[in-house]
Amino acid sequence: ILPPEIKVFEKMDTFVIGNNAVGGVIPDVLSSMTDLRVFDLEINSFFGPAIVNLEGLGKLESYRVSANRFGGPIDPAIGQTTSLKELWMADNQLTGPIPTSIGDLLELETLYLYRNSLTGILPTLEGLSTLKELQVFQNFLTGTVPEELYQNTDMSLLRLDRNQFTGTLSESLGNLNQLGDLRIDENLFSGTLPASFVNLSELVVLRVNDNNFEGTIRDGFDQWSSLDFADFRNNAFSGSLPTTIFDIPTIRILYFANNNLDGPIPPNYGSSPVLRDLFLSGNQLTGTVPEIEVGQLTELTEFLLEDNELTGTMAESICNLRMPGQGMLDDLWVDCGPTADPRLECDAPECCTACFPSDGRV
Repeated sequence: ILPPEIKVFEKMDTFVIGNNAVGGVIPDVLSSMTDLRVFDLEINSFFGPAIVNLEGLGKLESYRVSANRFGGPIDPAIGQTTSLKELWMADNQLTGPIPTSIGDLLELETLYLYRNSLTGILPTLEGLSTLKELQVFQNFLTGTVPEELYQNTDMSLLRLDRNQFTGTLSESLGNLNQLGDLRIDENLFSGTLPASFVNLSELVVLRVNDNNFEGTIRDGFDQWSSLDFADFRNNAFSGSLPTTIFDIPTIRILYFANNNLDGPIPPNYGSSPVLRDLFLSGNQLTGTVPEIEVGQLTELTEFLLEDNELTGTMAESICNLRMPGQGMLDDLWVDCGPTADPRLECDAPECCTACFPSDGRV
């Protein structure tokens, strides 16, 4: 355990005992350590309140207690420690609402509260103009995203996923044009993606899957150059596939499955040299599967096309990706079963690895 005798270290500025086998409660003596700048207990077995009396710690910048067994509500008094830049309390058993007093931490740069049992709404956090990373995923948060959040224009990471957020996304989302990671998946969001969505051209990871979004996915990815992972699955998006997303040279994972997308597969779908997964299943795509050029899609391992309205014969250049030395394609799923209507002709298992409707893999 952590003994109360640590209070004798009045001049200590860094206290780090992370990733050990220390347990017990935090002794209520930290206010004696007035020079404390960093307090880190991460990855241990501490329990009890995650916040103790921090009065007088005017130099404290980092308070890190993630990955323990802390429980109960977050003490609103944390808002009085206005020198904080890092507040990490993720992966615990915290309950209750996120205190609005966290909005008083005007120098806060990173706030990690993910993997707890927090409830209620997301506070406005108005005034946190220095906030760069906000992670509150895997809680039980509800309500809408406060408009004030979109004022944090230097934010690089925003994770609201696996909660119960509702409502639509504001047009102000486009203000967050420094975001590299945006995950809002597995919520109850609805409506359309705002037009300003295309301003998020610095994104590397984008996850909007498993919501109730509808409308089109605007074809405006011309200026995007870093996107690696994009997931639009399990919504009600309609219209055609956005052509320009296939021209992003870094795109590796593209999931569009289980929407209402229609029209043809864009002829440039093989443009990315690193595309590994392309999931188009469960839509209303029509036409044939376009041929690709020699040397394209050599990294593709999964190409899922089943449950669409595609016709014709599978492109020979796609089948060639199943051949040693020409590609790495392991899974090619299409509507080539004997009762498929419409049906896409495809030799199985030489080319296609699963024909639908089917009871299983070929």
